[in-house]
Amino acid sequence: MSKKMHKGEHEKLLKKARTLLERNMGITEIMEATGLGQQDIMKEQQKMRK
Repeated sequence: MSKKMHKGEHEKLLKKARTLLERNMGITEIMEATGLGQQDIMKEQQKMRK
């Protein structure tokens, strides 16, 4: 991730991304809503499948 974040902020955004993935939102929409990168979202999506 290119932006510097405060401690815990990245985890909060990952949790939000997980919620949005559960609502079947697209990766591009999640990237815009959270500011996370595609790799972070894809990793979270893979974790959900396990």
